[in-house]
Amino acid sequence: MSRVLLTGAGGFVGRQVSELLIARGFEVHGISRRDRSDDRLTWHSVDLLDAASLEDLMAGLRPTHLMHLGWYT
Repeated sequence: MSRVLLTGAGGFVGRQVSELLIARGFEVHGISRRDRSDDRLTWHSVDLLDAASLEDLMAGLRPTHLMHLGWYT
């Protein structure tokens, strides 16, 4: 199964993209600065500016795809 790591999954565009990916059978993992819960995807609370945390997440998760939709507003 293809595993997608999606930054910005909690935003407007990210939610739309995650729904499409899930509908197409992808295993979707979202990154957020805040704790979130959603039965359709797995959330990881990680700061995108913390390189060590990102490296740990990538090593443990080993995603087949990465979509960067995260942005600070």
